[in-house]
Amino acid sequence: MKSEPELRKELLAQIANVSCFDEVERATQAKMLAWLADTPEYCRISKKPDYPTEHFALFNVCVTPDYQEILLFEHKKSGLLLTSGGHLDKDETFQQCVVRECREEMGLELAAFTNSPFFLSQLDTHTVSAFHWEPWFLIPVPKDTDFTKGPDYEQEFTGHHWYEMEDAKKLTRIHEHMPRMIDKILKNFSAS
Repeated sequence: MKSEPELRKELLAQIANVSCFDEVERATQAKMLAWLADTPEYCRISKKPDYPTEHFALFNVCVTPDYQEILLFEHKKSGLLLTSGGHLDKDETFQQCVVRECREEMGLELAAFTNSPFFLSQLDTHTVSAFHWEPWFLIPVPKDTDFTKGPDYEQEFTGHHWYEMEDAKKLTRIHEHMPRMIDKILKNFSAS
């Protein structure tokens, strides 16, 4: 297990290495780096109420191997179409969080997951007293994968669907930064 200063240094480096898509993401990256360098606690330690109110919430973005479709889940608590994801636990790397959340929510086993964050956002959740700093991770998976095997699937979701990227951007019940994240996928992985 890494010490807290080693882990914080690793998280800072991964955030700093994100190649930003636009000015909004660049500003988010700068704020996220300043916050992480200064805050004593960056993981959610307790909920109801969330403490600390500012913490990491990661998104696990399942895409087809050709990056043309995205998997969205009908999220029970928010009522939104979201990717899988969850809160970073204490003493956990971003990658360990992705692996844990994929296993818990989808039954997806990721061997040696080393992907770095692809996209960064921040969100005031409005419905609860929490502010999320959000690294998004891309996970290419075959479309015929069974995503219902996770022990938390039925607790978290009412179902899931694959969407063409352009169609997903037009959905109204999605995370407010998802259209920009999809634009970044399309820019970086468009078929030439």
